[in-house]
Amino acid sequence: MLETGTNGIDTLDPPPLGTCELEEAVPQIKGKAFIKGNLDPVNTLLYGDEDKVKQAVEHRLQVAKPGGGYILSTACSVAPAVRPELLEYMSTLARELGSYDV
Repeated sequence: MLETGTNGIDTLDPPPLGTCELEEAVPQIKGKAFIKGNLDPVNTLLYGDEDKVKQAVEHRLQVAKPGGGYILSTACSVAPAVRPELLEYMSTLARELGSYDV
């Protein structure tokens, strides 16, 4: 994908939805394209709670935020049945923990 000249790679479905471990993707992509996603929308948001969301957000930011180029996002679409407060909480955490210093 990087050979096509793309500026970024989106989704990166984590297990069990997909096969992309962020820890493996970051060294291959970092500095060559931005990375967006990798947060499991089913097991974290649909079936999860605030603790699970916080753990997932913190983990992704710890792995992919250093050095820039990461956009915190779900790996794919968010199910309509996801509780809105969990999405709001994820957004709050992204602002609190995911901002880059400029």
